[in-house]
Amino acid sequence: MLTPIDIQNHSLKTAVRGYSKKETDDFLEEILQGYESLYKENRELKDKVTSLSEGVQYYKQMETTLQKALVLAEKTSTETQEAAKSKADAMTNEAQAKSEAMTNEAQ
Repeated sequence: MLTPIDIQNHSLKTAVRGYSKKETDDFLEEILQGYESLYKENRELKDKVTSLSEGVQYYKQMETTLQKALVLAEKTSTETQEAAKSKADAMTNEAQAKSEAMTNEAQ
Protein backbone atom coordinates (compact mmCIF):
# COMPACT_ATOMS: atom_id res chain seq x y z
CA MET A 1 0.00 0.00 0.00
CA LEU A 2 1.31 3.41 -0.90
CA THR A 3 1.99 5.73 1.97
CA PRO A 4 1.38 9.47 1.82
CA ILE A 5 5.15 9.96 1.84
CA ASP A 6 5.48 7.72 -1.24
CA ILE A 7 3.04 9.97 -3.08
CA GLN A 8 4.70 13.13 -1.83
CA ASN A 9 8.19 12.00 -2.85
CA HIS A 10 7.18 10.60 -6.24
CA SER A 11 8.21 12.79 -9.16
CA LEU A 12 6.72 12.69 -12.60
CA LYS A 13 8.86 13.13 -15.68
CA THR A 14 8.12 16.03 -17.94
CA ALA A 15 7.73 15.59 -21.64
CA VAL A 16 7.30 17.88 -24.56
CA ARG A 17 3.67 18.89 -24.83
CA GLY A 18 3.01 17.10 -21.52
CA TYR A 19 0.59 18.14 -18.84
CA SER A 20 0.83 21.51 -17.15
CA LYS A 21 3.34 21.17 -14.31
CA LYS A 22 1.38 23.48 -12.01
CA GLU A 23 -1.94 21.73 -12.62
CA THR A 24 -0.30 18.34 -12.14
CA ASP A 25 1.40 19.46 -8.92
CA ASP A 26 -1.84 20.98 -7.62
CA PHE A 27 -3.78 17.83 -8.48
CA LEU A 28 -1.17 15.61 -6.81
CA GLU A 29 -1.30 17.82 -3.71
CA GLU A 30 -5.08 17.42 -3.60
CA ILE A 31 -4.74 13.64 -3.99
CA LEU A 32 -2.06 13.58 -1.30
CA GLN A 33 -4.26 15.42 1.20
CA GLY A 34 -7.20 13.10 0.59
CA TYR A 35 -4.98 10.04 0.70
CA GLU A 36 -3.31 11.16 3.95
CA SER A 37 -6.73 11.50 5.54
CA LEU A 38 -7.85 8.06 4.33
CA TYR A 39 -4.52 6.50 5.31
CA LYS A 40 -4.80 7.91 8.84
CA GLU A 41 -8.43 6.80 9.13
CA ASN A 42 -7.49 3.31 7.92
CA ARG A 43 -4.70 3.07 10.52
CA GLU A 44 -7.08 4.21 13.29
CA LEU A 45 -9.72 1.70 12.21
CA LYS A 46 -7.17 -1.12 12.14
CA ASP A 47 -6.07 -0.16 15.65
CA LYS A 48 -9.70 -0.08 16.76
CA VAL A 49 -10.35 -3.52 15.25
CA THR A 50 -7.32 -4.88 17.11
CA SER A 51 -8.50 -3.34 20.37
CA LEU A 52 -12.05 -4.63 19.92
CA SER A 53 -10.76 -8.10 19.04
CA GLU A 54 -8.78 -8.15 22.26
CA GLY A 55 -11.92 -7.08 24.13
CA VAL A 56 -13.90 -9.90 22.53
CA GLN A 57 -11.21 -12.39 23.58
CA TYR A 58 -11.35 -11.07 27.15
CA TYR A 59 -15.12 -11.47 27.32
CA LYS A 60 -14.99 -14.95 25.76
CA GLN A 61 -12.54 -16.00 28.47
CA MET A 62 -14.77 -14.41 31.10
CA GLU A 63 -17.78 -16.28 29.69
CA THR A 64 -15.89 -19.58 29.90
CA THR A 65 -14.84 -18.84 33.48
CA LEU A 66 -18.41 -17.94 34.46
CA GLN A 67 -19.78 -21.09 32.84
CA LYS A 68 -17.30 -23.21 34.78
CA ALA A 69 -18.20 -21.38 38.00
CA LEU A 70 -21.91 -21.94 37.35
CA VAL A 71 -21.40 -25.66 36.72
CA LEU A 72 -19.35 -25.91 39.91
CA ALA A 73 -22.01 -24.03 41.89
CA GLU A 74 -24.73 -26.34 40.55
CA LYS A 75 -22.64 -29.40 41.42
CA THR A 76 -21.94 -28.07 44.91
CA SER A 77 -25.62 -27.29 45.42
CA THR A 78 -26.62 -30.81 44.38
CA GLU A 79 -23.98 -32.37 46.63
CA THR A 80 -25.08 -30.19 49.57
CA GLN A 81 -28.74 -31.15 49.05
CA GLU A 82 -27.83 -34.84 48.86
CA ALA A 83 -25.68 -34.59 52.01
CA ALA A 84 -28.49 -32.78 53.87
CA LYS A 85 -31.02 -35.43 52.80
CA SER A 86 -28.67 -38.22 53.90
CA LYS A 87 -28.14 -36.53 57.26
CA ALA A 88 -31.87 -35.98 57.69
CA ASP A 89 -32.57 -39.62 56.82
CA ALA A 90 -29.90 -40.77 59.28
CA MET A 91 -31.36 -38.55 62.02
CA THR A 92 -34.86 -39.86 61.27
CA ASN A 93 -33.66 -43.46 61.40
CA GLU A 94 -31.82 -42.80 64.66
CA ALA A 95 -34.89 -41.15 66.18
CA GLN A 96 -37.08 -44.08 65.11
CA ALA A 97 -34.59 -46.55 66.57
CA LYS A 98 -34.53 -44.64 69.89
CA SER A 99 -38.31 -44.44 69.86
CA GLU A 100 -38.60 -48.18 69.29
CA ALA A 101 -36.03 -48.85 72.01
CA MET A 102 -37.92 -46.64 74.45
CA THR A 103 -41.20 -48.34 73.51
CA ASN A 104 -39.66 -51.76 74.05
CA GLU A 105 -38.22 -50.65 77.39
CA ALA A 106 -41.52 -49.31 78.51
CA GLN A 107 -43.25 -52.60 77.79
